[in-house]
Amino acid sequence: RKLKILSSKFISAQEERREQAAKLHGEIITLKERITKTAENERYVQGLSENTVQAEYKRLKSLIDHAFLFDTHRTECSFLEFKISIPENQNEKKPYIYCSRLETKYMVQMGESPAGNARRIVNFIRKFYQLNINHQKRLERLGTELSAAKKALKEHNPYGSQIKVLTSDVEKLRKGLNV
Repeated sequence: RKLKILSSKFISAQEERREQAAKLHGEIITLKERITKTAENERYVQGLSENTVQAEYKRLKSLIDHAFLFDTHRTECSFLEFKISIPENQNEKKPYIYCSRLETKYMVQMGESPAGNARRIVNFIRKFYQLNINHQKRLERLGTELSAAKKALKEHNPYGSQIKVLTSDVEKLRKGLNV
């Protein structure tokens, strides 16, 4: 009976591993697409002149204030070719915006000061190259997790053969008692 319980737990654990492996595989595909689009966005950002970035900074300084961050009905505005949008459920204590380009959203934390918020967006652009470095690290971690999950899926139920042997022994004993 205990072996049947252990076998059932093993089978349940394997099913969870299958689901985890499928989820990880999906995350890897999504992340690879994001890496590709982020690389395209990075090339765009690298081509921007400092004068262009500073001009946009000056424009944004007066725009991204506290009222802007909590106005979910506001139409999208832009910074260079990045669309700036406000999340539907804005975090009151830690507000943020989405900057998106090529259908890829990037979250940027905001604060109280409009000039500080504009500076955060400029810093986001200047440090854009770090995004794919972080994405690559995450991709490696997901790959490692997926490999471990696949390896675990190759394990066979160690209790199945024991159950068969014991069931056979019990049948032999029962036949011996009936004689």
